[in-house]
Amino acid sequence: MSTITPTMEVRLKRFLYTSREDPIYVTGDACYHKAYLPGKVKVVEEILQSDNPKLLLNIVQIVNSENLIPRRDAIIFVLAIAATIATDNDFKHEIYTTVLNVVKSSKEIFTFLKYYSHQQRSFNSSLNKMIRSYYYRKDPMELAVEVTKSNGAHGWTHKDVLKLCHGKSNCIRTQTVVSYILHGLTKAKSVGEENALATPVITLFSNTLELKRCENEKRVVELMRKLRCDNINQVPSFFHKSQLVWETLIPHVSISELIKILPRLYKCGFLKANSSFQNKVIELLKADAIKASGIYPLEVFIALKNFEKGGKPMDPKQKLYLEGIAKTDSDTSKECEGAAAPKIEPTVHEPNLVQPIKCPPIMTVLHKALHTSYQNITSTGRRIFIGIEVSKEMDTPCLTSKNVTCFDAATVLILSFLRSERDVTIAVFNGMKISFVSIDKYSSIAQAQAALRKAPSGTAILTPFFEWAVTNKKQVDVFINFLQGQSFASLPRQNRDKARALKVLDTYRKQMALPHTKLISFFLNSTRTTLADGSSNVLDICGIDKDVCNVIEAFSKGLFY
Repeated sequence: MSTITPTMEVRLKRFLYTSREDPIYVTGDACYHKAYLPGKVKVVEEILQSDNPKLLLNIVQIVNSENLIPRRDAIIFVLAIAATIATDNDFKHEIYTTVLNVVKSSKEIFTFLKYYSHQQRSFNSSLNKMIRSYYYRKDPMELAVEVTKSNGAHGWTHKDVLKLCHGKSNCIRTQTVVSYILHGLTKAKSVGEENALATPVITLFSNTLELKRCENEKRVVELMRKLRCDNINQVPSFFHKSQLVWETLIPHVSISELIKILPRLYKCGFLKANSSFQNKVIELLKADAIKASGIYPLEVFIALKNFEKGGKPMDPKQKLYLEGIAKTDSDTSKECEGAAAPKIEPTVHEPNLVQPIKCPPIMTVLHKALHTSYQNITSTGRRIFIGIEVSKEMDTPCLTSKNVTCFDAATVLILSFLRSERDVTIAVFNGMKISFVSIDKYSSIAQAQAALRKAPSGTAILTPFFEWAVTNKKQVDVFINFLQGQSFASLPRQNRDKARALKVLDTYRKQMALPHTKLISFFLNSTRTTLADGSSNVLDICGIDKDVCNVIEAFSKGLFY
């Protein structure tokens, strides 16, 4: 284990980027791993009790400005914990000012209140002032649109928080919005009807209420266009399977959201061959839109595989649960067959709800989108040395993204590095040796994988990877390992001795005078296998999701250690 004790600054930055104080990023929902509990971020209290409590706010502001944190909840959680711990009123005011500078929407205000209220029930005057500032300083029309798109989140509503903060405004449009939130449309009209400036706000609220209650499909579509709806939840639930409604909605959703909902659209029967709906989706996913979105290849590939497989796989626990219900219903049916009661058909609880999709035009456009998205990758300017395990175990599903195999995920990321970085070396683990592989940066995934499989391969032992770099004085800024995880854990202890591997890496840093050379190790199928020992410049990533690209970029650039 490392004898180095990370500084408070390092630990806080790690938490903001990985939702942990140690250098391990686990993909998926951080709340599932109970990341946002006070005991998981002890560094906040340590900084506030130090001689320089403002260090916390400085780091938060810097990290926020870098715009690479994968989970916005981490930064909101840290500020919420700081607000409940701080005792100095002036410093509390600075915390709430920072919150206002950081939050991007009312949803993040509700997220802050969620974490704050878990620790402290009462609202102090500084918190009330922050809420008033958010609502009363915001552009009234912008606030009105925000209110119509979402009523609240995490058990909090706009009405709840405005009741608590008791605010007032001299702006007639803001007064109109607040009256609508607290008392409804009739009161809002009485406040703003005599002022022409408030007319657009009242019209917006009138259309929103009409949309919520509307039962005419054509009128729903008209209202959606007026309101520029970008979320199906703005539409009455009985229109959630309307093709016309979805056709109106999809031009206003982001590329990320569109490719994510493609399985849903297919199951609703909207993506029929040569239909106007299918043609509209294809038009929305053309190269110019992909470039403008800035979406990365890994996110497109995950969406492509999810669409190909018919959606995300069912959670194993849910599958077992439904299998159990189906079995119980079947047994009940058999018991009734011999009785006078009529035969009861077992309830259909199909555990394998996900079926492969056959939709060549959409698959084609997704493959084109994947090809185009390589142009969106931001170069880090780092020299990269990649080691990859090539074994049958690499054909198992990734943690978090079950429709993507470990080998597929590694290949997409390797091609991403080849397209964006000028100096990339690739080698396959081969026991006590390594086998170098040359891959054209414009290769397809299949071509790249064929080249990797042709290379002599064996057990994924890490030490030779670093020893070769030491012996050959190869200049490297970032080492990256792609390992399945479970197979690595099953190796004999001497072959997976992480202390020895990290010692060789440290030797490399000293001999090459590159003290900040970094190591990123992917354990694509496991959270139990780790290499990081807590020392700086060593990071583990468990699983795969679209956000790992931000983590890689931030870590490679030295934004956290």
